[in-house]
Amino acid sequence: MAEDAANAAQEKKPGKKLPMTPILIGIVSLVEAAGFFAYMKFMGGGPKATYGDDHGQHAIDDHAPASQPAMPSAEVQLVKRFRVPNNKQGATFIYDFDISVVVPGEKREEVELLAEERAAEIADRLARIVRAADPRILAEDDFATLRAQIGHALGEVFHNEELVQRVLIPRCVPMRAD
Repeated sequence: MAEDAANAAQEKKPGKKLPMTPILIGIVSLVEAAGFFAYMKFMGGGPKATYGDDHGQHAIDDHAPASQPAMPSAEVQLVKRFRVPNNKQGATFIYDFDISVVVPGEKREEVELLAEERAAEIADRLARIVRAADPRILAEDDFATLRAQIGHALGEVFHNEELVQRVLIPRCVPMRAD
């Protein structure tokens, strides 16, 4: 009987088995990695060609052939000492502007004539833009947003978006109205 009890104890004692969970996790990780690699290999394609500026023979020396002369442009002043209030900061500020536009040289007379004919409409559009402007827009160093809005509005007034090449704001003085 003692032998039977010893045999039964040995049968109940589990032997050392390999843990299945880490093995399964390892196999799943390898299958995922292989699937990801295959997907990227087939769907990603190869390297794409890049196209840069081909300087050619003149990349080193500055003796490049002369290009076509730039089209002459002209400045047309639209408003001078134009004052518009803005109270978006909680306090009323009056902005004193000078606004000019750069136009193609051959269109200068046309723009000057349009500016004279539509002076009230131009002043109204500019005033609306400044009155509705957020303080951050009016505090920008280069007035990029304000220039873009004014350029778009002037394109609508002139019925020609390409007529205005750039908007110039040589003077903008904010003054507290209190």
